[in-house]
Amino acid sequence: HELTIIVSLKGAKKAMRKVHENIEIIRAAKGITKRALAQSVGVTEITCCRMLWGDSKIPADYIPAFAKALGIEDLNVLFKDELTDLVSR
Repeated sequence: HELTIIVSLKGAKKAMRKVHENIEIIRAAKGITKRALAQSVGVTEITCCRMLWGDSKIPADYIPAFAKALGIEDLNVLFKDELTDLVSR
């Protein structure tokens, strides 16, 4: 059971790293400033930057706020390995 927990935690870390990356890719593609994103999410600009850089964890309850601010209806998009052209529109 211990090995399963470790593997699960590594998988979770990889998934969250992908969320950080995808939020930044979508933000840049849509021309949304970090300041505007931070205001929409309800955090300071520096907190937002730290989250996007991966210096701070993105709390799970903030993921829907990031998705809404980016115009993403399906939260699963943020966890995908590849983003589609649809996302960047």
